[in-house]
Amino acid sequence: MAAKSFAETNRQVWLVVSALALIGFMAGFIPYATSAFGPALGLAMTFGVYWFGFCLPLGFAFQGLDAARRNLRLTRQDRGWPLWLLGGQFVLIAGVALALMEHPAPLAAVALAFAFGAFNGFCEEFYWRGAFLEQGRDAPWFQALGLALFTGWHWPLYLAHGVTFEGGALGLIGGSAFLGAAWTFVAWRTGRIGLCVIAHCATNAITFIGFFTMNFFG
Repeated sequence: MAAKSFAETNRQVWLVVSALALIGFMAGFIPYATSAFGPALGLAMTFGVYWFGFCLPLGFAFQGLDAARRNLRLTRQDRGWPLWLLGGQFVLIAGVALALMEHPAPLAAVALAFAFGAFNGFCEEFYWRGAFLEQGRDAPWFQALGLALFTGWHWPLYLAHGVTFEGGALGLIGGSAFLGAAWTFVAWRTGRIGLCVIAHCATNAITFIGFFTMNFFG
């Protein structure tokens, strides 16, 4: 039992280290990439590294195939309070995002937001919720730590050159904390991330319309 507890604690430590390494690396990489290659290519490079260098491989490493399948599964329980909570949050965020749009968004911005948002939503939930859930199902403090690190990862994004975020640092970092708190709570209470993936993808798709329009199609 002691050996098992040590092994579990060791994996938790390495998961936290991986998240801190991501934040530290991105704090230097994002300003460099967006300055040297421009905001569009710099952000493309950033998310390429983020998705394929961190979220997907580490999400899989800290879950494994069988656990990942189990964590992503939707069940009847998701039709209850988790659906109402995440659905209500989505309606609120979508309403605010649409209200802030001064002009109709170009079709290209909408298409890019939906494709980018869906893939980003899956990758982030797979790592930030899936891996932390798998390594600390019975430890609410570990889920709270995962939420704090997820929120912290958005700080390097604010350092991007030539990129504007609606609401500034508070909108970006505070918004990620608000949204992440609901996703983390649902994942912890249900023991799965499937509904959180859907909510994250949908929320990203709506909010990224304004982001892409303002920065690249305005």
